[in-house]
Amino acid sequence: MASPQIWLVFIAYAASSLGLWAQNVSAEEQFLTQLHEGALLVRLQDRTQSIQKLEERGYPDRAAELREQQYLENKETILSFKNTFTFAPVFFFYAKDSEKVRNQQLEGVLFKADQTPVLSQEIPKTFYTAEFSETSQLGITGLIIMDHKLIPLKAPLPHFERKFILLGLISRSKAEMAKAYNQELWEKYRFHFPDR
Repeated sequence: MASPQIWLVFIAYAASSLGLWAQNVSAEEQFLTQLHEGALLVRLQDRTQSIQKLEERGYPDRAAELREQQYLENKETILSFKNTFTFAPVFFFYAKDSEKVRNQQLEGVLFKADQTPVLSQEIPKTFYTAEFSETSQLGITGLIIMDHKLIPLKAPLPHFERKFILLGLISRSKAEMAKAYNQELWEKYRFHFPDR
């Protein structure tokens, strides 16, 4: 028969684990509610400085090529969310406006998938940010979810969607990553809030 001290250690460990689990559930519920009732702001890359430098150095063809490449990448990002993401409203902003987003100066910065500006009454009070990128903090390439200060979220929150899956054998498109993240959010939301 186990000694009373062992039982006390076991009970303390179990209580501690339950407390951490409850804390994680609460954080996830808060995140899901805030995102669902707020918005996801997706950062689009902006290579204006690189394009200007190429033009200044006498490389207009390279500048035009870079401008077109960036336009197509951003168009793919916008369409990926427009066609697959339904969990929360999605608005977009350019990387050059990141500091304004961090400071919650969103008026005149955000736009919709159809390129129309977000009206002041449509600007969300609560929002999270996202971008397709590679991050040294997480060590992954994919869809990275960040807080309103553009700092990547951490577990246990759903904070990324990998580009490469199945040991790196399969590479997913931006639309596939956005769709998978949307599906994960809806599944977690329905689990936590079955009556909503």
